[in-house]
Amino acid sequence: MAAFEWHSESREWYRAAALVLGMMLASRAIVRNAVKGPLLAELNLDLLFLLIALPGFWLAWQGYQLREGRGALLKVRGEELLTALEQELLAAGFTPREQPCVFAPSFGLWQQVGRLTLPDGEAEVKELWLSAVFWRSQVALRGRLDEAIVERALARLAGYAGVNEPSPARQ
Repeated sequence: MAAFEWHSESREWYRAAALVLGMMLASRAIVRNAVKGPLLAELNLDLLFLLIALPGFWLAWQGYQLREGRGALLKVRGEELLTALEQELLAAGFTPREQPCVFAPSFGLWQQVGRLTLPDGEAEVKELWLSAVFWRSQVALRGRLDEAIVERALARLAGYAGVNEPSPARQ
């Protein structure tokens, strides 16, 4: 399997923003060509598509706010990942406190699982969903937390070390 890959936490936020804005522009182009009517109807359509685009702009702003964090996408369920991460932090001598997730309206794209805070930083886990189907979990590290802790927690969860994700049999 591929090596564990960390990136900026904002990457998924930017991708979601691009998806929402791209779908809005494509829909607008299709409707604009299909509807021929008075100028007032076209202005109302433009206002409607602007309202549809607002979540996309909000997602891009949220991505900008979270650009300092590090993140990774995993095929592990969020609760399992959060529990394994908490166990690994306890085994490393830390005493994590569970806090509510950072407020970020999901627009149905993700589900907040939990956030563990430490004096040096925090780890937050979210599950990303496509409609009603689980896709991936995102673990985000903020502050001075070491990525190796999450990698060991994932290895504990998967039963083996040095891999990106657990085997499909675990899911």
